[in-house]
Amino acid sequence: FHALQGFADSGLVGLPHLPGEVGPNYHIFYCIFRNRRQRDWVMDKLAARGIQSTFHFVPLHSSPMGIRLGYQASDLPVTEDLSSRLLRLPLYPDLSPAELEYISQNLGAILRELEKNGAE
Repeated sequence: FHALQGFADSGLVGLPHLPGEVGPNYHIFYCIFRNRRQRDWVMDKLAARGIQSTFHFVPLHSSPMGIRLGYQASDLPVTEDLSSRLLRLPLYPDLSPAELEYISQNLGAILRELEKNGAE
């Protein structure tokens, strides 16, 4: 988390916000990008380095049941926007310190590239 703070401070990515009186549940870790193109670009770059990430959240109103109930993307524009920009990073109990370091270093390099050149 701390390795990404500079990117959050510059506005390149959004990171989870935890109020001072609570701690993380370590269920997931995510970044929110400026747009879907950047999120997908970072996801592709991570995959090329053997790091699996996913967009994770598909809004319920966009699910088959939500569509059957008559919901449309325009009904919840904030939800649609956030879900299109969110990238979930690997986080699980068996993740070793070496794997965490590999993910952190590679994500940092990819974000520096994004910061310098923008998404392709």
